[in-house]
Amino acid sequence: MHSTLRSPNRLCQPLRSQIARAGNGRRGMQSASTESRKEGDISSVFSSLSGEIQKPLPQRFAEQKQRLINGNEDAVRHAWNSLLPQLLQEIEEIRSTGPAIVPELDFKDIGNPNTQQDFAKRLKKTGVAVIRDVVSEEEALGWKSEIREYIKQNPQTKAFPPDDPQVYELYWSRPQLRARAHPNLLAAQSFLMSHWRSSSP
Repeated sequence: MHSTLRSPNRLCQPLRSQIARAGNGRRGMQSASTESRKEGDISSVFSSLSGEIQKPLPQRFAEQKQRLINGNEDAVRHAWNSLLPQLLQEIEEIRSTGPAIVPELDFKDIGNPNTQQDFAKRLKKTGVAVIRDVVSEEEALGWKSEIREYIKQNPQTKAFPPDDPQVYELYWSRPQLRARAHPNLLAAQSFLMSHWRSSSP
């Protein structure tokens, strides 16, 4: 995703001021009334899990989108049309490469300049990566065992689907906190985030 993807960005730069103005206009918009609803599980957030028919967004979203592109229709259209050929090219590469399209790196190599350069190049293109062996299998299985024991002692823990739980609504259990605070995990996160900037060079 090289110059073809960057050029639409430049074409759409005038949209930034429109976005800022539209954002300020939100103060004048009436917020949708919040209806009380019964407490559910995580499936209620995703229509694909709950089986509920997805309702269309309120009209105000269409109006907001219109405000964002107002006066820049040609630039947006040009940006989209120039993006399509690049998307087709990338889709074909993903199809032909398969799972190997996602770059991988062993945790022990995150400071190795010999492997870092190629990994960084691929990461910036895909936006996703796998870092292996961040923690030992023994330690990870220990966390999993603790969580299972917690669920056993707290059967009220919400899960989805209820008859064959695959996702438990746990966020702040002790093993989860230990995992998030693990120095290797923090080092891996810092390494990945170091590849991105908040502004163009």
